[in-house]
Amino acid sequence: MSTPIPDPGAAIRGLRRGACTIGYLLAVPAVAEWFLDPQQFYRSYLVAFLFILAPALGALAWILLHWLTGGRWGDTLSDVLAAAAGTLPFVALFFLPVLFGLREIYPWAAADWNRDGAAPLHQSLFLQRPFFIARAAVYLLVWAGLSRIVRARSSPGSLVSRRRVALGAVGLIACFLTITLASVDWGMSLSPGWYSSIYGLLWILDQALAALSLAILVRLFLARVLQSEVAKETLQDLGSLLFAAVLTWVYLAFSQLLIIWSANLPEEVTWYVDRLGPAWRGIGLIVLLAHFFLPFLLLLMRKVKRRAAYLAAVCAIVLAARLPDELWMIVPAFRAHGIPVHWLDLVLPASLFAIWCWLFLVKLEQRPASLEGAARSGNLEAA
Repeated sequence: MSTPIPDPGAAIRGLRRGACTIGYLLAVPAVAEWFLDPQQFYRSYLVAFLFILAPALGALAWILLHWLTGGRWGDTLSDVLAAAAGTLPFVALFFLPVLFGLREIYPWAAADWNRDGAAPLHQSLFLQRPFFIARAAVYLLVWAGLSRIVRARSSPGSLVSRRRVALGAVGLIACFLTITLASVDWGMSLSPGWYSSIYGLLWILDQALAALSLAILVRLFLARVLQSEVAKETLQDLGSLLFAAVLTWVYLAFSQLLIIWSANLPEEVTWYVDRLGPAWRGIGLIVLLAHFFLPFLLLLMRKVKRRAAYLAAVCAIVLAARLPDELWMIVPAFRAHGIPVHWLDLVLPASLFAIWCWLFLVKLEQRPASLEGAARSGNLEAA
């Protein structure tokens, strides 16, 4: 009796249906809240948008980095990362509600902002609605354009050409500049008087961690569906890469805290005072535990990095920590005291992420043959 051939497409379609159902079911109470409290809806929507932007944009950066440097890790994750990056044109459409709610989200978008002329001239010129919208359009168009290039040229095991290396270098520079400016526009400007030279780098690391943990998790899931094993050496490479990303993230986060706290300037330290106060201290500890301590301690062990189930668990922890981290970064600008998290801050990101997962799985399902081939290559490496 012949053994049935595993079908990764069937597993992806099942996940896709589940993600679509969850996304739209959670969207119903969120849309209802929009009629009752539009200000809260738009503020929670900003968190949700940034939450789904992270894995898509991070995947784009990882692919461009692999084009530049090469490596077994990129060949293993190529299809998954390309599918995640391929959602960027659709993610750009999800930015429209942020534009509709500018006055509800950003203090500088209010008509009476800087009426007394207290803001510096460069800040008052930079934070203008038409200029903000024009910059956002440039960021989204650059990302969507790069995602189309990546989708067209990404394939596992393909030889690295000089042209791809050049595209990777130029694309990484474009990503670095646009992500840094977007972090100022969409995150830092929530507190117009506050600034940090490390904030943009933290955004980049947040997106890199979201994309890498998701890509590893999906790759290991597909290998299990295909009843295949990824080579232990490849698993160790992926675990080491995740370990390096976690360490870089905590280094930048601690550096920003140390510099701002030691300077003790009121216009800078207030950002941390709000986030280290009683309302947000608990969520900050959750982020520190799940985003650093647990992954750091687990990935120190070689056995964890060489076992698919253990590595998948670490990736799930890092990915789950992304929402508390996003809340800790964004929401205190709106609500620094009292009950820190509104129910919409959880439901709306979950709904939008489920819808994004549906889009991601649609893109992933378009490459089933290469997915199966990549999984088989893991077995050959192991042999």
